Amino acid sequence: MSLTAEREVFESNLHEWGEHTGRFVLIKGNDVVGFYDTYVDAIAQGYLQFDLEPFFVRQVSQYQSAQLITRLFA
Repeated sequence: MSLTAEREVFESNLHEWGEHTGRFVLIKGNDVVGFYDTYVDAIAQGYLQFDLEPFFVRQVSQYQSAQLITRLFA
């Protein structure tokens, strides 16, 4: 579960997402699924669409911090 493709999509498009600063992006493979106002909304949408398959959620920000969350259940 390396999510290499998703990280590359995030890093290569981050400079274009200025209008989404502060929101959370959901990425699966090479596809940007959408932008969400909260982390919980992005994670919930990821589980709804992809069940337990790996997906990528990260906040759009000029400053990035590392996080690893393996599973989040409501």
